[in-house]
Amino acid sequence: MSRLITPRPAALGGMPYARRKALSKVCDLLYSDGAPPFGPQGMDAGLRAAAHLYNGSAAAHGGRNQAVYLHKDRQEHVRRIGVLDVERSQQERLTPYPWQTDT
Repeated sequence: MSRLITPRPAALGGMPYARRKALSKVCDLLYSDGAPPFGPQGMDAGLRAAAHLYNGSAAAHGGRNQAVYLHKDRQEHVRRIGVLDVERSQQERLTPYPWQTDT
């Protein structure tokens, strides 16, 4: 039995928490055109948002996560929470983390 983690209400970046939560209920794709929304509270707010996205997807799909969070933060400790979006470029070397490119 898995435990779902639900973030506490809080504003994340420029989009209020309630709006992000509502969007994550209707889609399994979240994209941020920059770094994840960690804000002044540090990484905790962004990690809670990613947990909500992934846990909500798992609950809606019989325990299997079908969600993808795309972001543009290349920091090693941040890349683990989603898929790196490398715009108009590519990775410099092989990496154990998933990434995508687009133009």
